[in-house]
Amino acid sequence: MFILLFSEQSVGINLPLFGLYVLLLSLVYRKKPINPGPAFYIALGGWLLTSLSAIIFNTALAISMNIISLILLCGLLQAERIKSPVFGFMHSVVIFALAIPRLFSEPFLIFKSKIRSTSKLLNIALGTLIVTGVFALFTILFASSNPVFNSLVNSIFGDFFTRLARLFQRLNYADIFLFLSGAVICTAFFVSANNSFFTGEDARSSDNIYRNRKPLVCKNKISWRGLYYENKLGIILLSLLNLLILIFNIIDIKWLWFDFAWDGDFMKPFVHEGTFILIFSIVLSMTLVLLFFRKNLNFFKKSARLRILVYIWLVQNLVVTASVARRTCLYVEHFNLAYLRIGVFFFLLAVVFGLATVFYKVYAKKSAYYLLSTNTLFVFCGLCLMAVFNWNSIVASYNIRHSGDAYFHRDFMITMPDAVLPLLLENRELFDYPFSHNEYHEYVYKHFRTDSTTNNYRDLLDKKIKTFSDEYPQRSWQSWNYADFISYKKVVSQQITPTN
Repeated sequence: MFILLFSEQSVGINLPLFGLYVLLLSLVYRKKPINPGPAFYIALGGWLLTSLSAIIFNTALAISMNIISLILLCGLLQAERIKSPVFGFMHSVVIFALAIPRLFSEPFLIFKSKIRSTSKLLNIALGTLIVTGVFALFTILFASSNPVFNSLVNSIFGDFFTRLARLFQRLNYADIFLFLSGAVICTAFFVSANNSFFTGEDARSSDNIYRNRKPLVCKNKISWRGLYYENKLGIILLSLLNLLILIFNIIDIKWLWFDFAWDGDFMKPFVHEGTFILIFSIVLSMTLVLLFFRKNLNFFKKSARLRILVYIWLVQNLVVTASVARRTCLYVEHFNLAYLRIGVFFFLLAVVFGLATVFYKVYAKKSAYYLLSTNTLFVFCGLCLMAVFNWNSIVASYNIRHSGDAYFHRDFMITMPDAVLPLLLENRELFDYPFSHNEYHEYVYKHFRTDSTTNNYRDLLDKKIKTFSDEYPQRSWQSWNYADFISYKKVVSQQITPTN
């Protein structure tokens, strides 16, 4: 089935069909009734949503989230009561790791169990077959790499191994790889792995923190591990950090929100530096909160001042988030949209949600497990909902509309998926521009396998049109998706003849 759907095919309707095939197969041959928890239904909803998006829009995000949803479903089918998507996904990784040896060992175990009662001669024959096969394989490999050894082998065994090597050369290794990949995936859905480290951790974890009363034993009446000194340490550290980030935010707001003036320089480092600062700041803030409010400090009566400092620290991180959003908006204003810039906006949204959950964790005495499960669930659901949008069309339409106001990155636009070709054709005059050699053309050369002899971007667009027009009718039904189907119909109806 895997070879039928994916051999020499691009991703289209074949991906959701294979997912449906393995899910139905695992449910039909399931030994016990399914009793899933909420995480299973969320993963199933994500898979159904991204399956439709992969067929209709065929965006990279929809395809990626469809695969991730299927992997998650694999783990949740084996361990239905897992609550956290993170533990469910990691349990799936364990299942896939177990599926690889199980794929090769299970047939031998079944065969051995059937012949155990008949004769020991069959066991001997099976062992002889394995030894002979492995010996022949290594003989072919060594003979192919050394002509002297090849002559020695031919003098002993004649041309037997030469003919065997020719047989191996005729094999389609791509189909063999596809077959093994499909077999591993199907095996993963049938591997019995209800218990693993991750299922145990998920079962033992709770959203809430409970007070653990232990007597403090201290000979010198001073303990740096005591709650009192831990609280003092947190107050001093967060006071300093709040002062530091306050100074940073004042400078950043004044420069970025009121005094910023673009001087024509490349703005990619400008955005990325702010994003890296944000990532470090958020990770640091969450780590500090988890460090200080991990156990009994949550119940310490004198921790009110530390809590206030944590809340101020989180609010100031929101200000940093707003500043990075401002940087990204300025980047888009001057350099148009790209996929990673949209990803930055989603990341900022996830950061805001993460800071809100950290605030609630401190306020309501929630655990690290609560933070992990809640935030991963938000990211998973958010990415599945993001996959509903046709980002190829959104990015292309936005950049074309603002081509006169912002930098129109022709190298990026010309390498966009074929689904946006009608939009590019309708605005063909934007590509009537010299293709001069510079450092930003590298991935264009890789995409078109061309060199700097190309004179005009319009030539590349014409080449893209011709390649798509010639290639699409040759596609099989497995690669069908609605976006490319509509794109081909529009390209043909416009009857654009590429210039030579």
